[in-house]
Amino acid sequence: MAFEGLMKAGKSLGDFSSAISPFTKGLSTIAGLGIGIGQGVKARRLRGEADKFIPSPEDPEQRDLLNLIKRKARAIETGTDPVSAAGRKIIQKNLATTQGNIVRSSGGDSRKVIEGLSRTSDVAGDSTARLAASVYPASQYYTELGSNLLNKISSRKFDLTMSQRAQKLREAAEMKAASNKNISGAIGFGLPL
Repeated sequence: MAFEGLMKAGKSLGDFSSAISPFTKGLSTIAGLGIGIGQGVKARRLRGEADKFIPSPEDPEQRDLLNLIKRKARAIETGTDPVSAAGRKIIQKNLATTQGNIVRSSGGDSRKVIEGLSRTSDVAGDSTARLAASVYPASQYYTELGSNLLNKISSRKFDLTMSQRAQKLREAAEMKAASNKNISGAIGFGLPL
């Protein structure tokens, strides 16, 4: 009789167990989905925080330096840099002084005045050309320096863009894998979709 009571209890326990099994299976599935959704929300929040630290494609200090280099090169090319401006000022002052002396010393002979003024203008022109030639290497230096810096800026932009693209591709692949895993898990667990 005790054995029969045990058998009855075992059978009713088995019925209880089989009745509870789908319920716990469903709870586990729902809990797993809840955890997965929570992790997804946290991952998106962390991603948003991480995106704040992505450097800009251009370093503003490099861009400012490039603009400064371009201004210096342009100033040298146009003769408005300090060295060229000071040199031209000296040439013009010497030209004015020499031409004034020629006019005073000509004794009224217009031919001598014209001849002397023409020669001093030629000398001033030659001096200006020599001045421009002397600062030309500096112009080339700044142009090359600017070109090298521009190449570095372009390279940085390209590297950062490719890095961000690779990151997005990696994230897309991870999301696709997680999505496939979750869908397969829900189907395999018997959750109606």
